[in-house]
Amino acid sequence: MVQKFIKIGSSVGAVIPAEMLKRRGIEQGEGFTPVEQENGDILLKRSAHTPNKEIADTVARATAYIERYRKDFEALADK
Repeated sequence: MVQKFIKIGSSVGAVIPAEMLKRRGIEQGEGFTPVEQENGDILLKRSAHTPNKEIADTVARATAYIERYRKDFEALADK
């Protein structure tokens, strides 16, 4: 499938088909680095520091737990 570079504000971007992203488990907001190859091709390398959905879910649950028991934690800290 041939894609075209398109103008996005003052930049240029490319659209990656949703089906392709889904097959690779890539979600909106993930980071990548463009890597230029000797033959002129450009590879999109996923960032090693890309947020993981499972980690984000765990952090959200932990934050909710802390907020739920904040007064208890604060009372324990005072002892």
